[in-house]
Amino acid sequence: MSTGIQRAGGQADVFQVRRGEMEGLFALKRLRNPARGRRFAQEVELTKSLHEEFGDAFVEIVDVGRDGEGRDYYVMPWLDRSMQDEVDQSIFIEDPIAGLSRLLELAAILECLHGRPLAHRDLKPANVLVNGAGGLTVADLGLVLDPQADGPDRLTESAEAIGSRYYIAPENEAGMNEAVDQRPADFYAFGKIAWVLMTGARVLAREDQLLPDNTVADRLSDVRLSGVDDLCRLLLHTDPRVRLANWSTVSDELSSVRNELSGGPRIDEQGRGQIAESLAAARAFRTSRVAYEIDRERQRAGERDQVVSELRQLAFAQAEQFAGEVASLNNELGGYFQVQVQAVSLPILRRLLADTAAVAALGPVAKNVSRFNQEEGSTVEFCISELGGQAPTLTIKGWTLVAGDEVWFWRIPVLDDRFSPRVVVGLLDRYSGLDGPYRLGLAGARSGAARFGTTLCADGLALAADYIKKLQAGLDLSDQRSWS
Repeated sequence: MSTGIQRAGGQADVFQVRRGEMEGLFALKRLRNPARGRRFAQEVELTKSLHEEFGDAFVEIVDVGRDGEGRDYYVMPWLDRSMQDEVDQSIFIEDPIAGLSRLLELAAILECLHGRPLAHRDLKPANVLVNGAGGLTVADLGLVLDPQADGPDRLTESAEAIGSRYYIAPENEAGMNEAVDQRPADFYAFGKIAWVLMTGARVLAREDQLLPDNTVADRLSDVRLSGVDDLCRLLLHTDPRVRLANWSTVSDELSSVRNELSGGPRIDEQGRGQIAESLAAARAFRTSRVAYEIDRERQRAGERDQVVSELRQLAFAQAEQFAGEVASLNNELGGYFQVQVQAVSLPILRRLLADTAAVAALGPVAKNVSRFNQEEGSTVEFCISELGGQAPTLTIKGWTLVAGDEVWFWRIPVLDDRFSPRVVVGLLDRYSGLDGPYRLGLAGARSGAARFGTTLCADGLALAADYIKKLQAGLDLSDQRSWS
């Protein structure tokens, strides 16, 4: 029995109904055009399959049938709230941490969908329902597409524009190209959803949310939310081949912003003070209307170089926080030894990579070294040397290695005479590490850089004690066996 409440959709209508003696309300979704019956049947089968595998992340179908006019329908539990209600009520403006948690929940569901591999293609807040447990349930799977399917099972006409107007990816505005994987279009829609959910504002056309005064950080007057804007900038790239399309990266970045807002370890609370000017300049460049309208490829290259420079400065600034400990240690050493924190250059990296141990430590990343940007003065090293003695200088060298839009942070112990640096194999387990890859321009990379500078110097202070003890024991520190 229908209660008379109806929601009209593009291809189907939804009625609120009761089912005999069963408790609660249900939604009956009825197809408008019988000619679309095969697509509707596919929606039913997909919805059942996804609910069976992932539970309440996708709607549950409790009944299917056909009415007296030959129109197919299915029945599911009635859920009277959606993310659109949360947007309309602006509930996350005062609680952005909860908003970020909501986005993380949606990202996890979409990762499950894409792993099938399926593309939703009609993502918008109204199609993401809030279930009785307060969690999210993705609905309206009528446009779901398997990117690996061929032929009539794809159920899409090439001239048919898909997705809702303001959430549709640019590549689909004139119709869906069946030859293109549609999952990147879901990432675009997610970027739009993230903005409306966090700001509580009406969705803007195209990429206008990235323009000055429209960003989440500007709307909510909280610079800590700039990480959400950085993420959206990658999600809303107009070229689907370049657009960020990795749910793990999306979740990591949202978690990083949430962690900072919730009072977790600040990414670079002290170190960023030394480079605040360059960060502000970079942000102004990225968000200015002029930068937005210039050639996108040149913009990406310029931004990448700026961001890489910021990461290196940030790592070095974090290392310099150990200046007090370094000065105290040098004072105690009485001029017999010296410890230093200083910049390290890439030419040494190229010489070091003649060492098979260094190549092994880099692992699969080693094959990309030829593509790393070759700027001088790359990042930081911690040095321990004997003044006036014959012992070699022992260092933990750290590099910020960049390939394309990805960055790694690498630290490794090296005996250094500046002409033939050698990896200290016996120290690799304790004092080496390769962290990454991170996506350039996102909060995770900044967090990694700050952690990298801190870890390298903390390890350096511990290594200084080993160095001094071995010298006191009369060991030849140029001999690898002394470090085994």
